[in-house]
Amino acid sequence: MRVLLSDTWAGGGASTFVATLARGLRGRDHDVDVVVGYRDSLAVADYEAFVRRVFRPPGDFNRIVLEGDYDVLHVTEDDLHPPFAYQQRVRRLGLRVGVVVTAHQEHSNVAPGADAVVYVSEPSQRKAPGVTEGSSVIPNGVDVAWLRDQADDLLLAEGGAPAAVWVGRVDDTLAQKDFRGFGYAIDGLLHLGWRVLVLDGSPPSLDYPAAEQLRRWFGDSVAYANQVSNASVAGALLRAGRSGGALVSTSRYEAAPFIALEALAVGCPVVVPAISGYASLLETGHATSYASLAGLLEVVKRRSFGDARQGVPADLTAETMVTRYLGLYANVGTHNDDVDARAQMARSTARVLSRPRARALRSAVQRKHG
Repeated sequence: MRVLLSDTWAGGGASTFVATLARGLRGRDHDVDVVVGYRDSLAVADYEAFVRRVFRPPGDFNRIVLEGDYDVLHVTEDDLHPPFAYQQRVRRLGLRVGVVVTAHQEHSNVAPGADAVVYVSEPSQRKAPGVTEGSSVIPNGVDVAWLRDQADDLLLAEGGAPAAVWVGRVDDTLAQKDFRGFGYAIDGLLHLGWRVLVLDGSPPSLDYPAAEQLRRWFGDSVAYANQVSNASVAGALLRAGRSGGALVSTSRYEAAPFIALEALAVGCPVVVPAISGYASLLETGHATSYASLAGLLEVVKRRSFGDARQGVPADLTAETMVTRYLGLYANVGTHNDDVDARAQMARSTARVLSRPRARALRSAVQRKHG
């Protein structure tokens, strides 16, 4: 099966999902390409061999889909880059490619047009204002062996005081991450003698003022890194766990975050607010919850963490996730080799390409499939 995974953000949980799914599909001998939308993102390093190219829609995207002969187009959805434009383009161009959308936000508003819509948790499916009828729930899964094998030591040294790791976009306009509460939490952790490492998931080209404000508040007392690879995140979490520390979240809402599973995969305790996105981990005792910032600091002070040695629940591993998506792909893969449909796509591409380039593309398609 030929699959094109599209990651328009190239950073954060959605990118971790794409990289994990790509590795898993490749491991089962499927042909996978990845296109990413940000040229300056270090997240591209996580994709290594399967990045086909960095694209700028719509022209590059049209060419990639046309030339790739794909059975399935799988698009990630987040609040900044809704996928409906890609769905509509594939439909308008006449290609019978199965379109799958995975919604990674708790309030995802997925537009109609996909063959299959997937939510990463039941709470996010219930709260979604967009397409939910006929949708599926496939929880995100992490590749435990890969994270343990690839973890590096670039961000956090071994030994020393307990370390708290916070991961997310450092953006004071993003209500989800509760920037002010995040600042109070860091201040409290520092007063308790903890080290704090903030891993900012924003692309380097989007230098939010909040990141500079964080530096003004805490100076060198807080370690800060922007757009790091999955291997470096895993290494930081591994060392935080060994130091007696934990992953700390201050999110007001989450769909089903990867980072908590990544922490558990390398033995790092997880301390999170009591919100629905973490419910599955809280119910099984894989994570420790708090109800207020005072409660968070009390948990940290007492070191009353859940047992991270339990590892990742079996239904939240990459192996389980890949198996579920392959079953979904088999039902939506309606690819055909209709030359007329491909020529139609080339004609539409002429709208965004120069006429000579469009004619050359159309001729190449007809030679290949004629």
